[in-house]
Amino acid sequence: MNKFQKVIMKIGSILLNPIKLISGLNIPEKFLGFVNKHVWFKVLFSLVVTVIVILVWYLTKENGN
Repeated sequence: MNKFQKVIMKIGSILLNPIKLISGLNIPEKFLGFVNKHVWFKVLFSLVVTVIVILVWYLTKENGN
């Protein structure tokens, strides 16, 4: 396979298997300990992710018209 095909295959696998990609990340224990100790950080992180999802949905919906 040439480089272009490898890139296309990698993008396709990321789009089809996001849970596998997320579970394969190497997250430091120090960060996970911080997140577990501070509930406000979990709420803030959830808010940021929700806003990003809503913005992406809104922008794709608006451009689709």
